[in-house]
Amino acid sequence: MVAFNTSAPLPKELLQLAEHYAHLSAKVLPELNRGLLRKRKEHDVRGCCKLRGELERVYTRRSRILREILLLLPHFLAAVIVKKKCKVLKIEHLTVDPTGTKGALAKAIYTMPDSLFIYKKAVWLASLELGYDVQLESVLPYHTSTIHFGCGGVLTRQSGQYDDAPCKKCGQCVNTHINAAKNIASLPGTLLPPDSFPSTHARGPT
Repeated sequence: MVAFNTSAPLPKELLQLAEHYAHLSAKVLPELNRGLLRKRKEHDVRGCCKLRGELERVYTRRSRILREILLLLPHFLAAVIVKKKCKVLKIEHLTVDPTGTKGALAKAIYTMPDSLFIYKKAVWLASLELGYDVQLESVLPYHTSTIHFGCGGVLTRQSGQYDDAPCKKCGQCVNTHINAAKNIASLPGTLLPPDSFPSTHARGPT
């Protein structure tokens, strides 16, 4: 998940890849898994083998799409940094571990890149364009998604509704992603050391 505290529309190519990834995850894979379950109940060995092969191909396709997204993101982030003439990029210090989570949150965590490659590449690219070093800072994630940036009230998330939540204090319905980005931008961060590119990491995470 990437959210900004200012408006930044996604490029068409990234949107298409994200939509394709979501389609495979939300529709194609569940249908294939249900079909495989039916074939198992029917003891249809040939049908099971066929569906297993199709599942493997779809998982491979989805993995390639995710890799493409992760390789494009640094360039998109760098373009936003350059356009806004940012001096600091702040990110949450998150652990990529779905333990204790379920549903949409667990799925989101599974797709998170387990490295700082995206952000370090982005600030490196932006620094080259801007002519000064853009700083990358890590912010502790405590309460960034539950405290309303506008009034300091608590956001009450309902099960299955993670994009918008009402504030207990002022009653306003808040976009939780933009709200979290604003909180992160306002908090003090820890400076992260830059990476030099191009390097072996320039090819992206493996």
